[in-house]
Amino acid sequence: MSLRVEALRKTYLQGESRVEALKGIDAELKTGELVALLGASGSGKSTLLGLLAGLDQPDAGRVVIDGIDIYSLDESALTLFRARNVSLVFQQFHLLPHLTALENVHLPLEILGHHRPERARALLEAVGLGGRTGHLPSQLSGGECQRVAIARSLITEPKLLLADEPSGNLDAETAQQVMDLFFHTLRSQKITCLLVTHNEELAKRCDRVIRIQGGRV
Repeated sequence: MSLRVEALRKTYLQGESRVEALKGIDAELKTGELVALLGASGSGKSTLLGLLAGLDQPDAGRVVIDGIDIYSLDESALTLFRARNVSLVFQQFHLLPHLTALENVHLPLEILGHHRPERARALLEAVGLGGRTGHLPSQLSGGECQRVAIARSLITEPKLLLADEPSGNLDAETAQQVMDLFFHTLRSQKITCLLVTHNEELAKRCDRVIRIQGGRV
């Protein structure tokens, strides 16, 4: 699944001031390409990721995924398009607190009307959480919640994956194991991925690097 960003701009209000978070971003990812997005805090990385996922509206510009301008879709069509094609790994996990690890991972399939708990269980096993499937997020550590979020992002076999610091809450040993699974899955399924990271070593495993600074690439 290809991704093209054209002249993307986004401004926020902070008190009485206007802060230009993105200043005309242009970028392109080819189908199956893994691209790392590097930049300091406040450079616009998370803002860009939210716009690519259709979670926020740009002030100007286009996000074109497989030839479809996602901001030309109405809300219900965009939600369905995202559910079928796009997965996200959030820095803050966004797990539902009343669902177990297994239920959180399986939820994207439930939304699509599929019932494959065995796949959710296998993904949790793969990220080292086979013994924690019945635990709620409040009963898991930050690193374990991160692993649940990564497993959830892979459950639908997405065509496009947007990941915000997926290894940020993992210890070194666990990060190696989980990122090996992550990259193997992306490569084997030819998933297009934009990976936001501060980790230069992780970036080196991608096909190329885009650097963002002050809202520009």
